[in-house]
Amino acid sequence: STKQPGNVKKADLSAAAPCPPDRDELGRHSWTLLHTMAAYFPNKPALAHRNAVLEFFKAFGTLYPCSHCAEDFRDAMAQNPPRVESRADLSIWL
Repeated sequence: STKQPGNVKKADLSAAAPCPPDRDELGRHSWTLLHTMAAYFPNKPALAHRNAVLEFFKAFGTLYPCSHCAEDFRDAMAQNPPRVESRADLSIWL
């Protein structure tokens, strides 16, 4: 049978991962997201696509839930700005 939204048993909640995730879990999943984005980034991105990923990284460094990690990410971007000229460049930068 298919569960309907809002129809979750207490036992189902206890088996679920804690929310919010801890810093290590958040970090692992964040890196998975970033590297997956790079893997699907165009080989020859249009200017709009390059600008969009740069804006995403800026927002990521601002909104990331771990303030220490966000600060480190912003510092790393300031020292070594994202390379968004191609999929390979972005993947190597990450």
